[in-house]
Amino acid sequence: MHVSDEDSRRILLVEDEAIIALSEKVMLERNGYAVTLAHSGEQAIDASRRNDDIDLILMDVNLGPGMDGTVTAQAILSERELPVVFLSSHTEPEVVDQTEKITSYGYIVKSSGETVVLASIRMAFRLFEARVNERRALRRLTHSRDLMSYIIAHARSAIAVHDRNLNYLYVSEEYLNSYEVESGEVIGRHHYEVFPDLPQKWREVHQRSLRGEIISAADDVYERTNGQKLWTRWESRPWYEDDGSIGGIIINTEITDRTQRLRRTFVNNRDFHQALLETASEGFCVVDSRGSILEVNRALCSITGYTADELYELSIWDVDVQDDEQAVRSRMERLREQGPEAFRSRLTGRDGVPVEVDVSVTALSGEPQTYIAMFRPTDPPRAV
Repeated sequence: MHVSDEDSRRILLVEDEAIIALSEKVMLERNGYAVTLAHSGEQAIDASRRNDDIDLILMDVNLGPGMDGTVTAQAILSERELPVVFLSSHTEPEVVDQTEKITSYGYIVKSSGETVVLASIRMAFRLFEARVNERRALRRLTHSRDLMSYIIAHARSAIAVHDRNLNYLYVSEEYLNSYEVESGEVIGRHHYEVFPDLPQKWREVHQRSLRGEIISAADDVYERTNGQKLWTRWESRPWYEDDGSIGGIIINTEITDRTQRLRRTFVNNRDFHQALLETASEGFCVVDSRGSILEVNRALCSITGYTADELYELSIWDVDVQDDEQAVRSRMERLREQGPEAFRSRLTGRDGVPVEVDVSVTALSGEPQTYIAMFRPTDPPRAV
């Protein structure tokens, strides 16, 4: 019979009766599975520790003298994550309930026959993969949110991201500095609660943006109730949820005077964090705890002379010539314990010429541990 990729997997079969174990092993191998056999709970735990390629455990509940199947499953699952399908001749509700408290990938009555056993195994694989993918998606979402918060916080423009109710979601440090507020005073609060003196003309702009308009103005004065006049250049635009609905608005403001204007413009769309990375003038990279470079932007390629693909083949200590591997690892430990750092370092270019840079780096929450570093050359970056 044809063996699909889905069936080319290894099963740890735990069965104390030798004849039954041999019969089940032959049936599983006939259907394309590789089988590792264990006749007791102790053997099963040892096999799980010695074999990293086990994809699923088919566990008899009754294993004779010694550990039973439920205790064995709990011991294995405390050390690694695997789908466990219980196999038993018992149909009593209390036995089934006991196994469901441990794992819920399946309970097969031994008299069910080959078709039911194989279908239950395939279902357990698919359920396990769905759960793993769900956790991966959650980790990616958490990482994306942390990344978005970091990028906005360190943007040079005064940026505020609001939800559809005009509550603050993100703000840049420049926004906090420009309007003399603290992060704890704005995140989660309504825009008009933070700025009760906001002119009616801008409140109307916000409502228009919530209906889909992108609106901007230059040299617009913001007269505050304390008599202060702020000349601003601003843009208000909607941002969108995955389903295409408007999730809120992004307000990008620049406080200007007659001699100096900020140059950065915040661009938003569904992938606005990626656009920020690619348009940032600072070099940017994401590094994992092993020093592998996971993500870079064009500016870092310009600074070093490497292409993105070439940087992905390097570790951060291949590029950082100021500090050796041990020094970089020590910094990673400090970042997790003490928070962001800023310092001056040197990166080695593709041509071997060091480039002096100002660096700001921080650790992102979540697992696996990752770090974001931004590099600003002390001299203009080289042409690529």
